[in-house]
Amino acid sequence: LKKNERMAATLIKNSADSQYEDAIIKYSNMLMHGIGVRKSKDESIRYLQQAADNGSIKGTFLYVDYLRSENKLDDCLKNYPLIYALKMMKKICRKSTI
Repeated sequence: LKKNERMAATLIKNSADSQYEDAIIKYSNMLMHGIGVRKSKDESIRYLQQAADNGSIKGTFLYVDYLRSENKLDDCLKNYPLIYALKMMKKICRKSTI
């Protein structure tokens, strides 16, 4: 199983490095959790940022979640204000009793 995970990670990384949106996000997840590769939060975040910078909606949401979790709200608001606002609105709506 580990051999298959390493092979899958290699193939997915090649696709991610060729700018395939789904592969970038999947490889970021593999890095974050150490699936088939050595666990690396920093490299995982670089791939998420790449997905966001490439215009991936899913990648942007995931990257904004990371920035919020690290209290990097300045980066969040400066670079992704609309996504941040949408996430905050969603959070407020969940808490609302209306």
